[in-house]
Parts: sequence; C-alpha cells; structure tokens
Amino acid sequence: MEITRLHTNADGDSVLDVVPLPMAPEDEQGHLAAIFPTTEVVFCETESDFTQDWHNAPRRQLVVVLSGCMEIELHGGNRTTLEAGKVLLAEDVGGSGHITRAAGGAPLRTAIIPLT
Repeated sequence: MEITRLHTNADGDSVLDVVPLPMAPEDEQGHLAAIFPTTEVVFCETESDFTQDWHNAPRRQLVVVLSGCMEIELHGGNRTTLEAGKVLLAEDVGGSGHITRAAGGAPLRTAIIPLT
C-alpha cells in the first residue's frame, strides 16, 4: 500500500512523494496494519469551489479523502490530485507551503487525523 507524503526538503521547499505505507507484521488472521498514534479524528466537508491559499500543515497529520478530489499545488505549479480512498501524510509544517483545493466540481469530504 502507498500513500502520498507532503514534506519539506533540505532546500525548504514543500515536495510530494509517493511512499510505501509502513505496515506492522501480520496478526493471527493474516492482516497487515499501519499504526499511527493519534487521539482524535476531524471530519471536514468543503464546497466544490474550496481553495485554501498558501499555507503549511498545522501539524503532522493524515488526510484521508472520503469523497470528491483534493488537489495539492506546490510552488512552481506542480499539482497532484488525490481521489477518494487516497491518503496524504502532511508533514510540511515549515517551508514554502502548498495550496489545497477541491477539484472535479464536487464537494470534498476528508477525515483529518492529527498525529501525536
């Protein structure tokens, strides 16, 4: 399983990478699981024309796209779209930041999971 990681590189630029999701060993039923420490989950819904201008992630967090499409734009114009079922690990708490938009003409629903 893979997730999209948004982080700050050594030059201070926010960058996106697709990385493997770290999985814990199989349990007795043969399930693999990714374990992230957290204490809360925030559910968000935005209109189809939502845009959050240049910003950094407020903290390390997972953003799970539940429905709609989320677009992330970086400096230089590079854009990535995450569709329903995709997971973003937002770690660019410093650096150049990014723009977040609803894409595809539909409302965007996400689950935001702050990491401890």
